Amino acid sequence: MQYIFAESLKDLERKYKTQQKVEIFAELDSEVEDVIFKNKHLFEDEEIDFWISLDPYNDTLIEIEDIKYLLKFAKKLQSKNVLNEIKDDDWFKKIEYYCSITEIEKFAKDLVKGCEFALSNKKKIVSSGD
Repeated sequence: MQYIFAESLKDLERKYKTQQKVEIFAELDSEVEDVIFKNKHLFEDEEIDFWISLDPYNDTLIEIEDIKYLLKFAKKLQSKNVLNEIKDDDWFKKIEYYCSITEIEKFAKDLVKGCEFALSNKKKIVSSGD
């Protein structure tokens, strides 16, 4: 899944068709997505429900008022407590070859930065699925 600045789904489609630069600010591969979903118990419902609601196979426009929910999720994912819980999980240790804590940290950092930029500049985000 990619997170992109765009004003609408049509705007994103137009950019792709005309080969304009698309501003991808965060990328989430399926392994990292699986790790997060497997560890959803580390989040409060209000921190993860919006992220879970995003369709991983389709494009979803995230309006400015909903970006705050995505930001809350990203900040929690970025916290040392969550990262340490994931890192110490026996299941994660078995799959760490495919997905590292560094990848999760980078995704969380990029998502926080992108969400904060979007909010301060009144931009919308598209979550673009596979």
